[in-house]
Amino acid sequence: MKVAHTAIMMILGIALPLVVQLWDKRRLSGEQRARAWNFASWGAALYAFGPASMLGWIFVTRRKWWRILVAPLWVLPLIFSLWLADSLLSWGLEQEAIEVDFIELGMAALVAALACSAIVLVAELIALIWGALGSTSDDSASE
Repeated sequence: MKVAHTAIMMILGIALPLVVQLWDKRRLSGEQRARAWNFASWGAALYAFGPASMLGWIFVTRRKWWRILVAPLWVLPLIFSLWLADSLLSWGLEQEAIEVDFIELGMAALVAALACSAIVLVAELIALIWGALGSTSDDSASE
């Protein structure tokens, strides 16, 4: 029964974020939808990170600064849902459920969101500098 329990939780860990991301993708503007992951990247993120893939999803599809604050709010309900499903499944199968410290989990989601935003800001800074260097060399070449 532990194998079935693990398989169900793995499927839910991929399916729940997928459903939320499909729902969100329908709500996005054309520009935001164009920035969304291709199918290979999307599948890899869901498989590798499960509910934490919502952090990447928010950072890829949103450009505004408030995504730093919003990203953890997308992840925490999914993780809570998985914890609840695991608890119910454990109770139904008469197995021991995992213990979760929600404060620690929330802090981890916040740190992950801030780390993602720092990476995005560094990438945007590099792109800005690269673009400035490219326009300088184009100006000197045209003279």
